[in-house]
Amino acid sequence: MDCRISLPHNRFENTMRIFGRMPQSLTETPGDKSVIGPFSPAGPPAMSIEIQPAADMSAGAAVRTEPWRAKVPYINDRKKYELIISASGQVVYDLDLPTGDIVWSGSLEQVLGYTREEMGGIEEWAARIHPEDRAEALRLLEVTEKDRGIYDVNYRFRHKNGSYRWLHDRGLFLIEDDRNLRRMIGMMQDIHERMQGELLQNAVYRIAQAADKSAGLGDLFKSVHHIISTVMPAGNFYIALYDDEKELISFPYFVDEEDTPPAPKKSGKGLTEYVIRTGKSLLCDEATDRVLRGRGEVEIVGAPSAIWLGVPLIVDGTTTGAMVVQHYSDSNAYGQAELRMLEFVSSQVARSIERKRAERALGQERDRIQKYLDIAEVMLLALDRNGTIVLINRKGASILGYEEAELVGKNWFDTCIRTGDKEQVRKVFEEIMAGRGEQQEYHENFILMKSGEERNIAWHNAIVTDDAGLAQGSLSSGEDITERK
Repeated sequence: MDCRISLPHNRFENTMRIFGRMPQSLTETPGDKSVIGPFSPAGPPAMSIEIQPAADMSAGAAVRTEPWRAKVPYINDRKKYELIISASGQVVYDLDLPTGDIVWSGSLEQVLGYTREEMGGIEEWAARIHPEDRAEALRLLEVTEKDRGIYDVNYRFRHKNGSYRWLHDRGLFLIEDDRNLRRMIGMMQDIHERMQGELLQNAVYRIAQAADKSAGLGDLFKSVHHIISTVMPAGNFYIALYDDEKELISFPYFVDEEDTPPAPKKSGKGLTEYVIRTGKSLLCDEATDRVLRGRGEVEIVGAPSAIWLGVPLIVDGTTTGAMVVQHYSDSNAYGQAELRMLEFVSSQVARSIERKRAERALGQERDRIQKYLDIAEVMLLALDRNGTIVLINRKGASILGYEEAELVGKNWFDTCIRTGDKEQVRKVFEEIMAGRGEQQEYHENFILMKSGEERNIAWHNAIVTDDAGLAQGSLSSGEDITERK
C-alpha cells in the first residue's frame, strides 16, 4: 500500500494540524471531523491522505479515503478589538446619547473596580467625577457635542474603594446619515501616577516660591495648606513645631472642623507627639490606633478621626515638628500614596519653615540692635567694601536730612561727600579695604546734606573683617562739630 500525505508549507500550522489541538480552546461535536482552533482557514483542504494499493494487490482492492480537513475559524474583528483593548489597560465606553445608557468594556474592573452593571449610565458617570473637576468635564462634553468635536479632558474619578484616580478621557461623536448625533464612543486611560508626579513636583516648587514671597510664617503656613490641598483632601490640616529647649509643642497653624487650636503644651502621648518623638510618618486608622493605644504609646487627644496622617518635619537630621492631615468621616481618604506624597513635600516645607524662623530671629535681633543705635547721640554709619551704605542710625539720617530708607543701598561717596573731596576720600577708603593703607582711627571731613548744606563731621573708624582677616567694610561713629569751628 502506498500512502501519500499532502501538507501546506506553513510548518507551524502543519504541526498543529497533525498533532491535534489545544484542549482548552477547542470545541468539537461528535462525528464532526472539523477542528475549531485559533487559526483561520485559507485555500484548499489543510491535509489530504490518499491510500493506493501496493504492486502485488489487485486493482479491485484499491482504497481511497475521503480527504480529512482541519477547519480553523478566524477571530472576528470585534473579538480582536476587545482583546487589544483589554491588553491596553484602558476603559472603553459606548454612549447612547438619546437614553444616556453606556456600554462599558475594556479594563473597567482593573482600573476603577466596578463591574459593567455597577458603572451605570451617564448620570452615574457624572456623579463619580471629583466635585472640583465635574463642572469643567460636563461643560466640555456639552461644547464638543454641539461642535461635533473631540472630547479630550483629564479629571479625577471615584474608584469603587472610595479613592479618586486621575483619568484621561478622549471620545468622539458618531453621526448618522441625517446628521443627528446618536452615539459617543471613547476611551479612559489611567494617568494617576503621572499626574500625581507632576502635581508633587509643582507643589514642591510652589512651596519654595512661597518661602521667598511670604511676609512671615503665617503667610507661609496658609500657602502650604493651599498647595497640599491640590494633591489630597486637606480640610483638616495643621502644623506643629517642637521647641527642644523648652520641651514645648506649639500649633502655629491649625485648621480643623471639630477641634479648636490647642495652646502650646508639654510633649505628651498624642499622635502628633508620636510622630515627632519617633521621627517617622504615621498613617493611623482605627485598627492602628487600637494597637498603639494597647501598647501605651499613644492616647486619644481631641476628636477621634476616621483616618489620621502625619509626617515629621526634619532639618539636618533633627525633627523640628510635624505636618498633619485628617478626615473625620472617610476612612479611605488617605492611603500609602498620600503618605508618600506628604513625605515628598515635607522636606521642602521643613526647610521653608526653618528659613522663615531664621529670618524672623534675625529681624528681631536687627530690630533690637537698631533700638540701641537709634538712642545714640552720634552718627553711626556702616559701609561695605564698595562704599555702599549698609546701615545708618536715626541720628545720622537726621544730620543728613534723609529718611533711613533713602540712604541704605546708596553709595556713600556719591551721595554724601562734597564733589571736590570725593576722589581723595574714596581713594583712601579703597586703599584701606585693599589692605594697603593705614586705618585712620580719627579724622574730620565735610559731608553734603540733602539740602546741599555742608556739615563738618569728626569720625572714629573701625574696619570690619571676615574670619580670614580681610577687610569687608567699615563701621564709623561721627559727631557734628560744625558749630565748633
